Amino acid sequence: MKKLLILATVMVAMFGFSTGAFAAWGDPICTVCKGCELGHIPCDIKTGQYDTVGDCDDFEWDTFGTTYKRSGYCTDNDDPCKLIFNICNCEDPKIFVSDETIGIRMTVLVDGVAGQLGAYWTNPAITTINMLLYGTGEDPCADPGTAGSFGAINYYKSDRITSATPIGTGVIACNPIVDPNQAVVLYTAIGDGYTITIDDETNKRHQWVIDIPTLRIDRHVLHNGEVISVKVELLAEGTGGICADCDAVCECIIDVAIVCCDDIVIPLPERFGMYFPYVTWQGSWSTGVVVTNISSIIPYAPMVVAAEDMEVTFVLHDVNGDQFTYFKDDFTTTSWAFSMGALVPEFDGTPADGPAWLEVQTNFAVDGYSYIANGNFGLGTLPRQWSSIIELMKQYLEAFGVTIDDLIGMTPVKIN
Repeated sequence: MKKLLILATVMVAMFGFSTGAFAAWGDPICTVCKGCELGHIPCDIKTGQYDTVGDCDDFEWDTFGTTYKRSGYCTDNDDPCKLIFNICNCEDPKIFVSDETIGIRMTVLVDGVAGQLGAYWTNPAITTINMLLYGTGEDPCADPGTAGSFGAINYYKSDRITSATPIGTGVIACNPIVDPNQAVVLYTAIGDGYTITIDDETNKRHQWVIDIPTLRIDRHVLHNGEVISVKVELLAEGTGGICADCDAVCECIIDVAIVCCDDIVIPLPERFGMYFPYVTWQGSWSTGVVVTNISSIIPYAPMVVAAEDMEVTFVLHDVNGDQFTYFKDDFTTTSWAFSMGALVPEFDGTPADGPAWLEVQTNFAVDGYSYIANGNFGLGTLPRQWSSIIELMKQYLEAFGVTIDDLIGMTPVKIN
């Protein structure tokens, strides 16, 4: 959800900086103070006597101008949260010169998407976006800074055309937020903005701490661990004006909250498997099998299983349909080869002579190979994977409260 800028180098002429002293385009445009961690906000709707709707609070990420500590979150934070916008890291920092008027546009995002999705600006009393400017040698997280403002702002829905009015700040009833109050976008009114001064240029005020106004979620809509973000865009008169549809000259996205006080966790799959539909160990024919742990190809560390943590249950289905099992957990490598003749004595019984099939159940993402030979002729085959199409589906459905019995009872839907 972060905007990434890549492979560009520009001379930072604005404010007299050199690329040797300060980062150029491609470095982070926006940063936050140390210790400002992403916090959770409540998502529950409390009901009172006779099922009346309870009260819900808004939340503020930075409490600008006072403590800069978040409010309305599930837990407090002791460190200040400030959005530090470094104009020297913009694509074209030469835009930011004295007498240039800069506007601002902010958009509320839900899981990276703009729209009427359940998170909105909520304080109608905020009619301007304030900021603090910091020059060389000043610390935005410790020093007071120089006050500035982007001037008057207006609120709109996500189309940037339809006006919207923030519903109100503080604690209000947890009713659904109606259409006229679904303010998602705010931007500087035409004719307003912050005009860069000669003093700003002389003092090299290139770091701007920008206020993020109060937000509110519609708890009837958002209640499943969604990430609330704010897209911050700077607009310049010298590049075509300050308006709803003007192209931004610089932008970044900051995550401000995770919906719900408890993490919404989807359990990871714990069971994987494959099967070989034909194995034998009698007479002149014999089967060799390879079991390979491929969990390291999954780009998610909790899914990777080391060799010493591997667990495999072999289930042999003999010619009569009887089942025999063998559990192994003493692996030293992630790929293990064996012959069926050597493995059969390890099972908890004696399979009948004749063709059989072998199921391999694991605690890791698995693949394999089998080879059948009689000394003169041989044939290699790949296993059938059941975890990817059956077991994984079942496990994820269970995570969402859907059982196999539920699926059996569903009415089939014809898709044309």
